[in-house]
Amino acid sequence: MFTHSSGTNIGQTELTYSKSGFKNWKLATSKFKLHQMSKVHLNSSTSLNNFFNLKPIDIILNENRELVHSQKEQTRLKNRQYMKRLIDITVCLGIGGKPFRGHSEKSNDIHKGLFLDIVGLLKKYDPILNEHLNYGPKNAMYCSNRIQNDLIFSITQLMKRQLKDCIQDKKNIFDF
Repeated sequence: MFTHSSGTNIGQTELTYSKSGFKNWKLATSKFKLHQMSKVHLNSSTSLNNFFNLKPIDIILNENRELVHSQKEQTRLKNRQYMKRLIDITVCLGIGGKPFRGHSEKSNDIHKGLFLDIVGLLKKYDPILNEHLNYGPKNAMYCSNRIQNDLIFSITQLMKRQLKDCIQDKKNIFDF
């Protein structure tokens, strides 16, 4: 019998049913029953059923593509929730005119700066922050000084744009 290491048949091993044919018809019924219970027959039957019940490859690929897209969307929404919290911390510190960073931001320092201290405090009470900081990718914490500067810059640009639009709207009211 030819088998893979997994135990599945490579091909039909009972030559009576595949090549040479059946000659002793007196024993046919008992031989058919024996063959019907053989591993070869059961594997072949299972393979045939799997083949008939298998979905077409385009449907399988579409389902996989939708699953990947759904996972990416969930990750994107979680990241958005996380970033909202970091933006709120940035706005809070900016409104209060507080410094973001301390002298050192090493993980073993007691005071790392207000931004990281607030993130650490909220992490205790906010499951989204906690999950991202503990289980998220370590190269995407979004708490570095560069990210803090990017957040400050982005918020500044947004405020300038909103102020410009507000002034533009007021100016258009008085135009005749």
